[in-house]
Order: sequence, then structure tokens, then C-alpha cells
Amino acid sequence: MGEEVSFTYEALRPYRLSGAASRPIAGRLRVIDRRFTDDADWWAWRGISDFAAPAYVLRGRERELVERLDVYMRAGRTIVRMFGMLGAPIWQQRGVAFSPRDAGYWDAIDRAVALANARDLRVNLCAFADAQIVVPDANERRRWLRQFAEYVSATPGAVLQIANEPAFNGWSEADDPGLVELATIAVEILGHRDLSIGDPLDGDDPEASAQTVERLITLSRLANIGVLHSSRKEDPSRYRRWVDHLEGIVDVMPQLAPGTTIVHDEPMGAGPFQPEKRDDDPDAFVGAEFTAACCELGYTYHWIPEEAAEGGLRVHQLPGLEALGTILHDVPASPDWTYRNDSWAGAPTDGITWIGRPGKVRNLVRGMQAWTVAYGEADFDSVQWRPGWTPREIYAGPRVRVWAVNQ
Repeated sequence: MGEEVSFTYEALRPYRLSGAASRPIAGRLRVIDRRFTDDADWWAWRGISDFAAPAYVLRGRERELVERLDVYMRAGRTIVRMFGMLGAPIWQQRGVAFSPRDAGYWDAIDRAVALANARDLRVNLCAFADAQIVVPDANERRRWLRQFAEYVSATPGAVLQIANEPAFNGWSEADDPGLVELATIAVEILGHRDLSIGDPLDGDDPEASAQTVERLITLSRLANIGVLHSSRKEDPSRYRRWVDHLEGIVDVMPQLAPGTTIVHDEPMGAGPFQPEKRDDDPDAFVGAEFTAACCELGYTYHWIPEEAAEGGLRVHQLPGLEALGTILHDVPASPDWTYRNDSWAGAPTDGITWIGRPGKVRNLVRGMQAWTVAYGEADFDSVQWRPGWTPREIYAGPRVRVWAVNQ
């Protein structure tokens, strides 16, 4: 680890960027009525991945992390998804493998969380990744889980997740009995259920999708935050099937335990285009972000800094990340706003003309006010606004538009 640094939360406040319309950390995050709230107000999960963040503190590379955190704040993010360990060969090759066995580990975790919190960014601390490599012993997993839960219990700016992609990281699936046991321990230590356990595999056929839903229902009885790594399967007849697919979980929500919310934890990754893995179209990411917002779902912009660096991509070059900036802070997250698909009763829109591969039109509505997104290859002037609705365009890209309506 690099030079020892003593710090306090207040001492880090000067790192904040002036003029950013973010909101300071106000107590721990809670789930009420399927929405997030804290001690100040309703709160929106607009996340971003930075899996190896604590390793940058451990390895004396804190300045690189600080540069990324500053961009995340400028880009309207509200939470950063960090891992509690990494151990696969690729992470070892990149020099960012780490675990609780490292000297100074908990100081590094605390420093990484404090650096984020100082920028008004919460941290989604995912305890176990590469668990089958780093910590295969069940008893040691229990001991480490207790440490993670105790840390989060004492740290209002952190939110616990137990495992990343459990089916590939040490468990059979997200409802594995061993993982359920860890969730029970975590709830006992935290004294609440405002955590996530892990993401079940998102199925691409009716049988697999039914299994996904059943697992989400089971997990919703144990934790208030459900997470899903949504399918990235593409459909060449559509503009971006992965963006369309984000809305599908809306139909599942009524089946979950009352109060449970859903976060799209690792949707399509950002980076040089790779079919069904990485997308490089800024408009797709703007469409995805606003689709999640309209559907009242959490959304985590997914990228891997080390992978991007290998391709020469820096944080300020990420497609669509900074496009919306503080516009995101204006989009409401309170329960008096509800989702309306295009043409539904109460929606401000009633159709659009597609001129190429179609996308979707989504709306977030309160009475006679709305936020509307349309994405795809469209004639955006063709949107049919119902009588009484007046749109004000606030963002325009070649394949996406966002409007504030009657406001």
C-alpha cells in the first residue's frame, strides 16, 4: 500500500466539484414503496461500475480513482458499484487483484468509500466476486460476510450487496442455500433488509425467464433490493433490443414481495463495440438511462476501467455518460410519478413514425406533467402528443430525444 493517510469525511469535502447539482449523503439508503429514500428525500439509483476501486487505494494509484470519481459526479451519478475482492487471472494480470487478506485492506475500503461519499456518491459494496478463487471455504465466507455487514452497518454511505453473478462466482445460483444463509446473517447484523443478495441469470427463453422470475421472487422475501444483469441478446430487426428489454421487469414487479425494488445492475457494457457485450453508441446509453428512470428502476452504467484502458479509452470518453450531466438530478424518483408506456391511458404520447430500426417511447407521468424518452431510428418530429401536452426538448441525439412535458 502507498503512504498512510489519515482522513475524515469532512476533510475530504474540498474534493467536491463546485456547481454540481448533487446531493450530500443523508443517512443510510432505504427502500419504501418500491423506491429509494434517505433522511433527506426520495433518491434515484443512477450508478456506475468501478469494480477494482479499493485496489487503487491499496496499490498507491488513488489519483486515478479520484479522476474517475470526479467524472462520475459530473455525469449525474449517485452511487458507485465497487467489489470487495477480485482474484481471477485477468485481474491479477491487470495488477488490481485484492482481498481482505491484504494488509491495510479495511483502511483502503474505507478510503475508497469516503472519497466517493465526499463527492455525494454512495457506494454499492459487493462483498464477494471471484469467491470460488479467493475464498472457497464456507466458514471463511461467513466470517468475511460478518465483517462486510458490520462495516456497512457503521457506514451510512455504503449499501451492501453479497455476491456478484453468483452462478459464476462460487455458488450454484442467486438462491443457493449457502448464499441465502449469508443473507440471513447480513440482515441480522444490519437490522434491516435494505441490501441485495445477487443477480439470477436472466433467461432468454420462456422456461429460463420463468426461472429468473421465481428466483427474484424468492430473493425479494429476503432483501429489499433485487438486482438483475439484464440480457444483452440482440435482435437485428430492432435498434437496441437490450435497451427495450430493460422495461420487461416492470411486469414482474407486482409478483415480488411488497416494497421490493429492482436495479439493473450490469446492463450492456460501454466500450468499443462487441456484439452482445459492449456498445459504443451514446444514444443507446441515454435511452437506457431514461428507460430505467421512466420505469422507476435503478440503473448502473457498466464499464470496466482496466479493460477500457487497454483499448485506450478514458473515463471522459465513455459513450453517453456525461451527455445528460446534471439533467438526471431533475428527473424525479418519488412515488407520485408513475410509468406510462406510449399510448397507455394517461400517457402524453400516442405513436411515432419509425424510419429505420424501431425503438420505444416511454413516459414518467404525474398528473399532467411528464418526462418522455424516444429512442431508435425515428422521425422524432412525428411523435403524436395528445391534446393538452406540450413537450420541451431537453436532449437531442441522432437516435434519441428526451422531453420535459408541461413543465
